[in-house]
Amino acid sequence: MVRKMKHTEIGDIPADWELQSFEETFKVLSNNSLSRDNLNFRTGVVRNIHYGDILTKFSEVLNCCEEEIPYVNDLALLTSSTQLLQDGDIIIADTAEDDTVGKVVEIQKIESGKLVSGLHTIPCRVKKGDFYPGYLGYYMNSRLYHGQVLPYVTGIKVSAISKTAIKDTLIVIPKIDEQRRIVQTLTDIDKVICELKQLIEKKRNVFEGIKFELTSGKQRVSDSGWQEYTVGNMGYFYNGLSGKSKQDFGSGNAFYITFLNVLGNTVLDTNAFEPVVINDGENQNLVKKGDLLFNISSETPEEVGMCAVVLDEIQNTYLNSFCFGLRICADDIEPLFMAYYFNSAEGRKIMRILAQGATRYNLSKDAFSETTIYIPEKDDQRIISDILRDSELELQSLEEKYLKYLSIKSGMMSKLFSSNNKI
Repeated sequence: MVRKMKHTEIGDIPADWELQSFEETFKVLSNNSLSRDNLNFRTGVVRNIHYGDILTKFSEVLNCCEEEIPYVNDLALLTSSTQLLQDGDIIIADTAEDDTVGKVVEIQKIESGKLVSGLHTIPCRVKKGDFYPGYLGYYMNSRLYHGQVLPYVTGIKVSAISKTAIKDTLIVIPKIDEQRRIVQTLTDIDKVICELKQLIEKKRNVFEGIKFELTSGKQRVSDSGWQEYTVGNMGYFYNGLSGKSKQDFGSGNAFYITFLNVLGNTVLDTNAFEPVVINDGENQNLVKKGDLLFNISSETPEEVGMCAVVLDEIQNTYLNSFCFGLRICADDIEPLFMAYYFNSAEGRKIMRILAQGATRYNLSKDAFSETTIYIPEKDDQRIISDILRDSELELQSLEEKYLKYLSIKSGMMSKLFSSNNKI
């Protein structure tokens, strides 16, 4: 049976779905402007929803009994106009660095707790319309609604919206039974996503723990002793290629490893490199299999000296000027182990000491070259590398599965709030 449709300002929707404006649907509540410094995760009476948590941490429907929400340090920081939230209220993040601005969470299961809405948020309470718990959270994060918000975004470096600007955006209201079925469908996949996220976090903690134990020598794979080694004796350093700008990319005749490739990757994905135009005579910057690549400049010391290794044979590939390479020449060094070592807690401690600067931090090749470290014999380096690589690949597989389910959920939301809805 073909469902009867009606044409609206936001496209064709089922004929029995109602439409009303944001202004008709919601009463806007008061928020506060408390920064992270005014919040803690230890103790308190009133919890506070920060816009950053909406953008990066919370799902569309916020279960206040299960999620970790920070407390306000001092109740005197809250003004007399502060309004406590209740189940069914929605909170909009009105500021972001990208088009995630306008992300919404619907509050559920506050129970006996007290909750307020914080910095860069628009808290709202339904004043007209019947909504099944969770429906507004899912609908207002769907493409059908968020697409209405995006034209009202202002700003260049930081994106923002206002409650006045979005007052005429439209809320789609199916019959309550259909809302319930939509919520149940999305809740089911959310449960799978949540379980995957928890498993990934557990596996990541295990991986980091194993990496720390094995690269620091606290846990050893054999009775062989560890040797003192000077970094400069492992091989020789080479600089990244300078003088490249955006116009050099696109239809280049070589590949280019950026500092973003190096950050957060122990093993480089050779499919992620960008094409760049390279002039003849620049072969001194070519990257080879087995090279260790280091990010040498950042606004934070935490990112300085992050290391990645090239495990695959690569041709005609160059390195960004914010990086330098270390070509391993010593026979008793396993490059993959060294990449794990320099990204471990032990390695990061060394890099933080070496990072120099005030507003921007830099790593000196000379100082790094003279650094003394302690590492196991090569056979043990290989055993440790194999253990860590297997663990890391398992973690990556779970992360890929997690992203796949997020994509499936996004597609389901688009379908559920469209003319193709057949629930």
